[in-house]
Amino acid sequence: MVLGAMTFATSKTSAFPLTLKSLSGTITSTAVAGTSITASKSSVVLKKLMPIVSNQVVLNGEPIPPADATIVVDPYQYDSVNVSFHVYLTNSSGYFYSLSSNNVASCNIYDIATTIKNGGSANDTIYVELDIFGTGPDGYFYEFDVSGSGKLSASTNGKTGMVKTTISLKNGAGYGVYQDSDDGVFSGGFNLQGSGIPPTADPYSTFWYANIGGFGGF
Repeated sequence: MVLGAMTFATSKTSAFPLTLKSLSGTITSTAVAGTSITASKSSVVLKKLMPIVSNQVVLNGEPIPPADATIVVDPYQYDSVNVSFHVYLTNSSGYFYSLSSNNVASCNIYDIATTIKNGGSANDTIYVELDIFGTGPDGYFYEFDVSGSGKLSASTNGKTGMVKTTISLKNGAGYGVYQDSDDGVFSGGFNLQGSGIPPTADPYSTFWYANIGGFGGF
C-alpha cells in the first residue's frame, strides 16, 4: 500500500493529539553479525525509551526536554520531512519539539479495514507502524520499530463534536537495535490515546481514504 502526498506544515498546535500511553516489548539482538555470539534479549518499556529520546533531542542541539514531556502523534497532520504523521514532544506548559521533522520518530497507518457504526463510532482494523530511534545517554544507538495489525477505535460526542480515539498494537514486530547491535528484532506493541475536534466531521477512515491511502508516496 502506498501513502499519499497530502502533507501538513508541522506546527506547535495540534487539533488532535494522541499521547503515547504505553510501549513495551523485547529486542532480540546480535551484537556483532557473523560471529558465534548468542543473540541476547532486552526488555523495552516507555520509561526506558524516554531518556533515549530526550538525549537525542540534546544531541540535535536543543535543551534537555522537560521531565514531564510526552510523545504525541497527530493522525491528521502529516509531516513531509519524515513522511509520517506528525510526532512530537509536548507537555502541559506548552513545550514543543517535533520528533518526526528531526528524524527521531515516525508513525504511519498504511491500511484500514473500516467498520463504521451509527452514532459516529468506528472500530477499524489497521496496519500501523511506530518507529522511534536515537542515541541514549550511554552513547549507544537504539531503535524500536514495530508494525502489524492493530486497532483504531473512535467515538464521537454528538453535542460537543469531541472524538475520543485509541490506536493500539498488541503483538507487532519489526527492526530493533540495542546498544549499537548489528541486527535485531523488536517484538511488542504500543497504545496511543487522546481526544479532540478533528478537522473533518467524517469518520477517520473516510479522511484516511480520501487524503492519505492510495495517493503517491513511498
